[in-house]
Amino acid sequence: MPGMDNPIDENKIVSKFLVDSNQAVKFKLVRNEAEIQNDKTSFNPGMSHQVFGAKENIFGFANLDIKLYYTAGSLHQFYQKTFETQISKTDGGIDPDNIEEKLNENYILDQENCASSIGHFGDMVRKDTDFKPYGTKITEFERNSKHFEIYKPTMADPGFREWYLRLETFILWFIDGSQYIDTDDSQWDYFTLFERFQNPETGKNQYAIAGFSTVFRFYCYPEKIRPRVSQILVMPPFQRMGLGSTLLENIYAHYNTADVLEITMEDPSPECQRVRDFIDAKNCTSLPEFGRDFVHKGWHPCMYTAARDKFKINKKQARRIYEILRLKFTPKFDEQQMKLYRLDIKNRLNAPHKNENLRKKRVMAQVSETVSEEDRKRHLQSEYEDIVGEYDKVITRLNRF
Repeated sequence: MPGMDNPIDENKIVSKFLVDSNQAVKFKLVRNEAEIQNDKTSFNPGMSHQVFGAKENIFGFANLDIKLYYTAGSLHQFYQKTFETQISKTDGGIDPDNIEEKLNENYILDQENCASSIGHFGDMVRKDTDFKPYGTKITEFERNSKHFEIYKPTMADPGFREWYLRLETFILWFIDGSQYIDTDDSQWDYFTLFERFQNPETGKNQYAIAGFSTVFRFYCYPEKIRPRVSQILVMPPFQRMGLGSTLLENIYAHYNTADVLEITMEDPSPECQRVRDFIDAKNCTSLPEFGRDFVHKGWHPCMYTAARDKFKINKKQARRIYEILRLKFTPKFDEQQMKLYRLDIKNRLNAPHKNENLRKKRVMAQVSETVSEEDRKRHLQSEYEDIVGEYDKVITRLNRF
C-alpha cells in the first residue's frame, strides 16, 4: 500500500511540533533599550486558553518563541515570531496553527502602532520618555522604595481610548473569563496605576504601567448608584507588593460619597476576593457592630447597615466579613465556640437546600433525592473547610497588619 514504506510516527510529530502556549509567549514592559535584550525582564502569561484554546498549546512549530514587547508607558508594541522549523505537508499533512489570526481575532496585535523591527522598537522606547499618564492624579505613595501614582482618566482625555485599547488586551492573558468592555458606554470609570521612575540616562521622570481597574456605575432607584468593580489587574512585574490593595482602597474612597448605595465586585478571582476581604475586614474592625463581643452573638442585619453606611459594603460581603472576624476572634482551642461557629456557617451554606425543599413541599411535588444525606453532609463539610481556609489567609494578613 502507498506510504507503508515510510509510515508517519504521529507521536514524534506531536512531540516536536506541539508547544505550550504559556511558555512560548513572552511579554516585556520595556523601560530602556538595554531591557530589550535582557531576558530577565520578560514574563509569561498566566493563561492562554482565551487566545489559543482550552488545551493552551500551539501546533506546527518547533522551538517556538513569541515576543510581545511593549514600551512601559505608551504601550507601543513589538511582535516577533521565531522558530527552528515549521511542520510541512509531508510531515503530517497538517497546516500549522495561524498564530497571527488568533491574536488578531482578539485585537492583540496593534497593526497601526506596532514596531516594524527591533531597531524601530528601540526608537519607540527612547520616545517613551515623553509619555505622561492620562487623567487626574488621585494619589501617590511609596512601596518597596518605588514611587507609584494612581490616576483617573476618562475617554475625553485625548489619546486615552487608543492607549486603553492596547492596555486591556492584557486581561485575556491574566484574568480568567475576561471580556473587553464597551468603551463607548459613558457609565464606565477607569483607574490606572503607574510606577514613576527616573531614567538613568536622561535623569527625567518616566512612567511604567503597573496596574488598572474598570468600574461600571449601575443606576440604583431612586437617586443613587451602585458601582461594580469589573476587573482589576496588577501587572506581573509588580505583583506581591500590596499594590492591588492600595488600588482597591483608593477606588473605595473615590465612591464613598452620598450618591453611592454600595460597591459590588463582578466574579472576583480568589486572589482578588482575598484583597477585598482584607480591606473590608480591616475597615469593619472600627465598627462596634463587628466588635469581638457582638460577632459572637451571631449575624445581625445591623452589621450590613453599618458596613453599607460607613464603607459602602453590600449585604453578601458584609456577611462574609462577619464570618471572617468571628473566626478571628474565636480561639481554635475553644471547642464549644468553634462548634457554634461551624454550625453558623453550615446553616448559611445549607439554607438554599432547605429553602428548595420547602418550596417543593409547598407545591406538593414528589421529590426523589438524587444526593444521599451522607453525600450532602460530606459536601457541606468540604465546602466549610474550603471557606475557612480562605478566611484563615485573610486573618493571617490582618494579624500582620
